[in-house]
This record gives sequence, C-alpha cells and structure tokens, in this order.
Amino acid sequence: MATVLLALALMQALMGGGSALPPASSQHVIASGMATRYAPGLMKTVYGNRLAMGHVKPCRECAGFVALIDCDDLGRKVWLKHDGRVIGPLLAVDCAARADLPTIRERRIVAEFSYETWHQLGFPERPVPVTILVNDIRGDRGD
Repeated sequence: MATVLLALALMQALMGGGSALPPASSQHVIASGMATRYAPGLMKTVYGNRLAMGHVKPCRECAGFVALIDCDDLGRKVWLKHDGRVIGPLLAVDCAARADLPTIRERRIVAEFSYETWHQLGFPERPVPVTILVNDIRGDRGD
C-alpha cells in the first residue's frame, strides 16, 4: 500500500500537482522545442556533482531533474508543457556544453529529462515537443 501511495504522490508531482503552476499572469515561456532524455542514472550523478560544487541547491518540491541549454538556468525551477499536460516543477541541474550547441540547435533540443522521469511519464523512445515555463523572468531557484 505504501508503494502505491508513493507512486501516486510522485505522479501527482510530475503532473504539476507537487507545486502549483504559476498563475498565467506570472508564467513566462523561455523556450519551445524538443526534449530527450539522459542515460539511466546519469542525471542523479550530475545532480550530486552540481550540489557538491554549489551550482544548485536542493529542491524538496521538485518532481525531478532536467537539463536546459543555458548554464545560467542551473538551479532554476521550471515546468515543461507537453501534449496539454504540465510537468513539474523540475530542477535544472545541467546545461549544454559549448561543443554540443550546433547539434543541439540543429535537432531543436531545448531540454533533457532524467531517464527515470522520462519513463515514469511514459514518453516514447524519440524526442517529444515541449514548452518550458518559469514563474518569473528571473526564475525560481532551489529551496
């Protein structure tokens, strides 16, 4: 029973129930394009490294992790909208390396989910279209 309740709580958070989506008046779209996923376990390792280096702070309300293009977004809480559903908040824990930018832009990638979140959401094994939303133009940071 506890496992079922934990799974329901996680799904509620992933679907935007963990932290209310900001009111429409304070929502800002920072990017639209395609999302992919990291390899299994990689995002958790990146998160641990970013915590150790002081690049991000823990986010208790965040439903998972995401990588965005701009390194200025590290530590930012974002929501991703896909197919009419809003997912988040998610903590931005990684960003694109300069050497990867040409390929990322060519493929129109704006975000990468953790493998675990990607599969819990039931996404297919191909990029999916997303819109990235933030609370305000400065963006929320971890707790």
